[in-house]
Amino acid sequence: MAHGFDLPPLQRMWERWRELDDGTKRESLAAAAGSPTPDWAAKVEWLEAQGCPRGANAAAAVASRPDAVTRLSWLRGRACPVGAGAVMAASNAVNVVVVHYLLAETLVEPAGVAQMSSLDEYEHWTCIAHSAASHGQLEVLQALHAADSPLIARFCASGAARNGLLHVLAWLSETYRNRQGER
Repeated sequence: MAHGFDLPPLQRMWERWRELDDGTKRESLAAAAGSPTPDWAAKVEWLEAQGCPRGANAAAAVASRPDAVTRLSWLRGRACPVGAGAVMAASNAVNVVVVHYLLAETLVEPAGVAQMSSLDEYEHWTCIAHSAASHGQLEVLQALHAADSPLIARFCASGAARNGLLHVLAWLSETYRNRQGER
């Protein structure tokens, strides 16, 4: 509802849903942030006033949109957290400009493997890299590599090879040729 409706119908429906849990409220705010309606920002502000918490899923909801940089900047100004899910969404949408923005603005910092705080965090970044390699998104891989994101060369190469993406395989080979092991 927060995604497709303008603010007035959302406000009317919200009155019926007053007792929503925080997870549903967080999802509603994310849906509003990614909404195609021109009043998306007003919906986010209104939902925040209704007690909807900000979550990294809001950034992920906007990362695939053509106006993602504008929306991410706006969300950042409201102290909305941004996580690796936003990079995944931008990567899946082949929105390389947004991937670069997220990494360059240090909204998302893919710390080197030795600095990963958890196995889940490491796996999330390697999944982003594998997805990019499997879909031939060389610019995304290069951006992740430049930001010191963990790229497991064999894992990425298997995805690229499975899909016949020789340009990705060539880049992986050149980039990791003189390395022992993987990042």
